[in-house]
Amino acid sequence: MLNIFRALALLLVTATTGHAQDLVGHDRVHKLAPHQNLHQVARHYGLALEHISFANALPIQLEGPTGRTLHIPTRHILPKSHPETGLLVNLPERGAYLFNHGHYAGFFPLAIGKRGRFQTPTGHFKIINKTKNPTWLPPEWAGEEKPVQAGPNNPLGDRWIGLSSPGLGLHATNDPESVGSSESHGCMRMEPGQVHKLFEQVKVGWPVWIVYDPIKVTSHNGTLFAQAFPDVYRQNRTRHRAEQLINRLHKQADPKKLNALLKCPTGRVTRL
Repeated sequence: MLNIFRALALLLVTATTGHAQDLVGHDRVHKLAPHQNLHQVARHYGLALEHISFANALPIQLEGPTGRTLHIPTRHILPKSHPETGLLVNLPERGAYLFNHGHYAGFFPLAIGKRGRFQTPTGHFKIINKTKNPTWLPPEWAGEEKPVQAGPNNPLGDRWIGLSSPGLGLHATNDPESVGSSESHGCMRMEPGQVHKLFEQVKVGWPVWIVYDPIKVTSHNGTLFAQAFPDVYRQNRTRHRAEQLINRLHKQADPKKLNALLKCPTGRVTRL
């Protein structure tokens, strides 16, 4: 009988923990100090410049309003579907989620490909190689012929995580302020300190799922929460996706709150 009670208690804890893990982290605030720019703030909190700009309805630029209290969007709705162990990249979110044996293990900001010819592809890939101090072999679009060895002029920085699609990977960059942008030629740039951390945790063979989810929705303790991002590749399906996710949860959102969120996607977790 005691074993039965222990089993029931374990099931209850597991169910509660799994539900609570739909939401991770906590939003913070930060008062912008003199001589401090938005990239420095973002880097301090493990985010990208765009995350800070979107969350505070600010232009995407380094300089911010000195003395202003900024919202720091370090709370996340975890993706519903992800590898048991591996990476889930959400392109509109400009970020990657790391999972290890089903447990959330970190969020990493990314730059992604520019809209059109060079946009980062979606799909299921896997890590096929990891290289320190890689040599960059310029593709045709670069207009260069000579390989670029490791060093300050190498756009791959000092770490490369190659995926199972020709030329696609996550890598460091010699332009850290570009992380968070949608200006790459398809690869996913990372701030050097962040990619060093990720490089040591992932393994060759791990899956990397790249998705395009401009909105995520979850129900926590009976309350609807959503997290919406700018539709960077202009797929124009954010509202449809939001309604679909809300219906799956058998909930109803406040129409005014939903419309406001879709009109101004901040990337902040918001009550609906």
